[in-house]
This record gives sequence, C-alpha cells and structure tokens, in this order.
Amino acid sequence: MDLNQLAVFVRVIDSGSFTKAAKFLHQPKSRVSRRIAALERELGVALLYRTTRQLSPTEEGRLLYQKSRDSVYALEGAAQSLSTNAKEVSGRLRLTAAEDVGSCLLGKVISEMTEKYPKVSIDLHLANDFVDLVKDGMDLAIRIGELEDANLKSKSIGVVSFILVASPGYLRQAPAISQLADLADHPSLVFLAEDDEPRWKLKTPGKREESVKLQVRCRSNNPKVLLDLALAGKGVALIPEFLCLDSLKKGELKRLLPHYSNRPTPIRFVWPAQSELSPKVRAFIDFAGKSLASYFLEKTS
Repeated sequence: MDLNQLAVFVRVIDSGSFTKAAKFLHQPKSRVSRRIAALERELGVALLYRTTRQLSPTEEGRLLYQKSRDSVYALEGAAQSLSTNAKEVSGRLRLTAAEDVGSCLLGKVISEMTEKYPKVSIDLHLANDFVDLVKDGMDLAIRIGELEDANLKSKSIGVVSFILVASPGYLRQAPAISQLADLADHPSLVFLAEDDEPRWKLKTPGKREESVKLQVRCRSNNPKVLLDLALAGKGVALIPEFLCLDSLKKGELKRLLPHYSNRPTPIRFVWPAQSELSPKVRAFIDFAGKSLASYFLEKTS
C-alpha cells in the first residue's frame, strides 16, 4: 500500500472536501482525487460517498480513518520535526480569534510581530462563531473557554475575568451602588443574556454566590458594543476586564463592586494536534503570549 495515498485520504476526511484537502496538501485537486480512487481500487472497497454538495466516509472509510489517523499524524509530525528547526521564521500564518480579542488587542501584536519577523505575513480571521481549524486551514486560534476537543493542543495565555463598570457621568445621576442587589435599579448592558429573566451571578469575598435580576437596556454577543454603551453613560455593564483597562486608566469608566467576582474563563492558543508547530507558529505563540499575558492575569481577592 502507498502510504501517501493513506495520508491523502486522512486529509480529505479531516477537510471535508477534495478542494480543501488539495489546498492543505499543496496539490492539484485532480491528483488528490486520483490518489483516493487508487486507494479504493487497491483495497477493493468504496471509502467515500460523493455528491455534488458533500463528501462523507462510507462505513469502511470511517473504520480506515479511525485506525490510520493517529499513525499518519505521528509520521507527519516526525518528518516535520526534523526539518522545522533548520527553517527561518517566514511564511503565511493563518490565525483566527474572537472579534473582541482580535479587534482590541491583536493589531499592535501583529504590527510588532511582523516588524521583528519581516518574512512573516498574517491572515487574521475574526469570528465569534465556531471555526474548524483543520477544515478551514487555520494554523492557530486564540480561544476563550474550556478545551473539549482531543484533536487540539493548546497553551495557556491566562484567564478572562468579567467586571462591573459604568461611566462617571452615569454614576453621578444614578442611584448609589453599594451591593449587588442595588443593580436591580439600574439599566444593564448584558453579554449573551438569552433568558427570559436574565440575571448576573457573582461571588462575594466569602465565595457565596449572589444574583440580581436585571433591567436589560441592551444585550449583545459583542462585548465591544457594550463597552461603547457604558462609555456613553447608558447603564452598568458586566464585560471582560481586558476591554476596559485603558478606559479605567483614563477615568472614562469606574469599576463597581470590585470585591464581587465571576468564575474566570481560560484563554489559550489552540492548534491542530496533528500539526508539528512550524517556526512561524511557535514564534507567534512566544511573542504574542508575552504581549497578551498582562491583559489576562488572574486576580485574587
């Protein structure tokens, strides 16, 4: 059996199409298709269902993929590890991140990174929706939340903490806020609140959880919008601390009830487990990790 054919087959399943697999492998689509056809002839079974719109493995194809995937990844990783050390930091780095992290923090990082490594170019894809790193051909992601996919590797950057903030102008004309229950009397700017009766749940210094029913003025899946509304004096927001740091330093926002805290959420670099880190990816992780760490420190009360 030609192991190259088997490696192409694994990449086709990973990518979900001949076109994406060909792009990943830097081969013509016709060659990828021929190799799959040759593998099917050699084995005497159909490995893929093909339609004009989608591609999926047959039962035999799924079994072959499950039994061969890890071995193909290991062989590719071993080969890559022998060559990457001698390569310079260069090439196109395909990176994806959430919109708020990317738009607020990554511009400066990319500018400084490409100045240090002028032979690196970066394709940045910002999206709040799920991005499949393998199928979409991404080298690296910055993700917030728990990592549940065993096919991914990761390196921690820190944690995302949410804090309560409001503008000084809003606070001058609003009822006083000395405890969490007081927030029921204030318009709230809410991140991803989908319940009919949204609440904020935070812990006290004694680690007892308290909650408050909200008067929602705006809810959004983009915390940058909530930051803009808070700066405009439209209410109290519970948003990621990294978005607020500059505004807090400038006095444009004030932190409220600092002894209340939420459960910090991990943020990390993530990449496909089958990929040996290339010099450009490793360089970005090292460089950006140092630059971003100060925004994602875990606070203790």
